[in-house]
Amino acid sequence: YTMDGTPAVNKALGRVGDGDVGTMWWGVQPNCFNHVVGDYAFCFQAWPTSTGETTVTGKWFVHQDAVEGVDYNLERLIEVWTATNDQDRALAENNQRGVRSIAYAPGPYSQVTEQLVLRLMDWYCAAAAGYLRGA
Repeated sequence: YTMDGTPAVNKALGRVGDGDVGTMWWGVQPNCFNHVVGDYAFCFQAWPTSTGETTVTGKWFVHQDAVEGVDYNLERLIEVWTATNDQDRALAENNQRGVRSIAYAPGPYSQVTEQLVLRLMDWYCAAAAGYLRGA
């Protein structure tokens, strides 16, 4: 993933078939997203650190022999994800402003679009209840 659609790194991560590995992504809920393309991998984590504050960490992985400034340009490597994260940050900050407003009224999670959040909340509540019972 680059702004112009060409590889960001001259050295592929590895050799697979004809070399066109496509793309693979997976999330580890509730706070981790991973994306791998032929020339690099990107991992994103969001860790809540307090009410209304989250620390976001992004890590990029390239071939172990790739040399910055020779095989890739760091700014070009990270530009898509920096832009995406900036857009996501703006959405999250706007959402937080809404939650903190006096007009906010909490509602139930969506059974359709927030199933993973519901599973996390169910697990968390069951674990907390077990702890409180001394289980």
